Amino acid sequence: MSLQDRPPKGGYGNIPYQRNIPKRGPPGYALFAGGAAIFVLGMYQINRGRAQRSRIEQEKINNRLALKPFLEAESDRKYIVDTAKELEAEAIIMRDNKAWKVGERVFNSSRFVPQWKPWNIAQ
Repeated sequence: MSLQDRPPKGGYGNIPYQRNIPKRGPPGYALFAGGAAIFVLGMYQINRGRAQRSRIEQEKINNRLALKPFLEAESDRKYIVDTAKELEAEAIIMRDNKAWKVGERVFNSSRFVPQWKPWNIAQ
């Protein structure tokens, strides 16, 4: 046997085969605590936004309630003016018919039903 086939005296040295991976990132409990904190802050912001939207909606409702009498009065005034114009036009159109009474109800009802008119933006 030759010297080439034999190990050196005292044997071969140890071969480093272990993985040396450094620890990376925070531990699990820190990630959990951070996620919980973000969740709590997000829910706080959501509830604060809901309260603010609720206050704004309540303000809109109060403003509409305050303006309602004025808008109804304006609508009533416009209705009276339009009705007077329609009666004048009816008197002119039906002047040849002696049996026609201007302003008389066509239907047999004593209930007040204002005439429906679509909104006209041009007026």
